[in-house]
This record gives sequence, C-alpha cells and structure tokens, in this order.
Amino acid sequence: MLDLVYHIISEDAAVVAVCGDRIYPEYREPGSNVPAVMMDVTSMSTLNTMSTTSKADSYIIKIWAFHHGIGAAVSFGRKVRAALEGQRGEFEMSNGDLYHLANTTVDNFDVD
Repeated sequence: MLDLVYHIISEDAAVVAVCGDRIYPEYREPGSNVPAVMMDVTSMSTLNTMSTTSKADSYIIKIWAFHHGIGAAVSFGRKVRAALEGQRGEFEMSNGDLYHLANTTVDNFDVD
C-alpha cells in the first residue's frame, strides 16, 4: 500500500514542486534535507468475508510533512493532504500490482 501512496504523492505537481524527490516510505534519515515527506503504515484491517479472501482492506497510514518552520510545514502538509484526499479508482503499479480504491480520507496530518 505504501507504493500506492508514494505513487500518488510523487505524481502530484504541487507536492513535487516543494520537495522534489524527497518522499520517503517508512524512514527518513534524521537531519536529511527538507522539505520532505515520510509515510508509514500504522495499521491494516481486513473485511472478514467468512468464505473467501478479503476484498476490502482498510489501512491507516501516518504521513509527516517536514519543512523549515511550522508555517511552511503546515502549508506543505496541506498540499500533501490535497494530493491524497478523495482519491478513488483503479491504480496499476509498475510491478503489476493493482489497487482498487473506494475512497481515501485524511483524518489529520503531522508536521515537523
């Protein structure tokens, strides 16, 4: 799932205009250049169908927006949120994985 979130964020012109390629799944080296985005899956739950593989998984992904100063970080965080909020549809990754998103919701975001 992080590959999909990475794909969505890295294809968003407003986000890339701020941070370039400094988008990190799972780990960002402390002290590395900012602005940057880091993300990590914090939980995943599946729909128990009782008879077949789940076709409705729910993920919680924590995303951090790093920038110089709190105001810039909040502004940048809003761009990241806008890139993700309301995404839906079918997404095929370069490795052939296929994701079907019913909806994405950004409940909150952290800045640093």
